[in-house]
Amino acid sequence: MSLFCCVVIAITANKYQVDGIRCMFSLQEKMKGKNKLVPRLLGITKKSIVRVDENTKEVNELNEIFF
Repeated sequence: MSLFCCVVIAITANKYQVDGIRCMFSLQEKMKGKNKLVPRLLGITKKSIVRVDENTKEVNELNEIFF
């Protein structure tokens, strides 16, 4: 999924009054230094894009969106 698609989805989610993750996407991400795909979740909130580990549900990366 491209960053442009994530921004378009985030703009759409920004119209809602409720905070929290609006959408969750299941992705396959390549590990650094290895040729193995790892499942990840990508969440879209009103103000950020969140990358979450699928098994532990811990936030791996949080990217703020500035408008």
